[in-house]
Amino acid sequence: MGHGAAYLDGGIMAIPSTVATSQAFVLYSGQKAHFDAHKETLEALGAAKYLGADAGMAALYDLALLSAMNVMFDGFFHSVAMATSHAEGNAAGFTELLVPWLTNMTQVMPVFAADVDSDAKPVLAQGLDVVLASVRNMAQASRDAGVRADYFERSAAMLEKQLAEGLTAYTAPGVVQSLRTSN
Repeated sequence: MGHGAAYLDGGIMAIPSTVATSQAFVLYSGQKAHFDAHKETLEALGAAKYLGADAGMAALYDLALLSAMNVMFDGFFHSVAMATSHAEGNAAGFTELLVPWLTNMTQVMPVFAADVDSDAKPVLAQGLDVVLASVRNMAQASRDAGVRADYFERSAAMLEKQLAEGLTAYTAPGVVQSLRTSN
């Protein structure tokens, strides 16, 4: 103790070819004074993002970002499996539609985040029954296309449970809460 050591934890959010480019960023957490003192050097790898004094925050955000990427890729592969299940379907043509659609849909994420962070009534809400019907349709379309529907079946089961508990609105805070194992 008292040896003058300081600790920062980090998570590199880049693939090797993007390290030290404007596409890369690195998450840091730990002692703020140490981060501030070395920020210029740390920025050589990518934009330095400080997340707080708790050294575990960089690792948590790193894995949370990777989980979003993983689920996004799973969604991509599932949708391509559906789209190419028909003789006229092709992955490249489908992806030309998918990328702008998903890019457009990401614009709602800051509103979802604000809803999660707020104690006020969520800005975005949809009828839970409407969302359940949509999920069931996607499950059936997947099965009809010869594609696994496990994700949609799990999602439908979760929504059915929420409806049985008396919930009627599908909101970002509600979804986030339902994903936590310790409600």
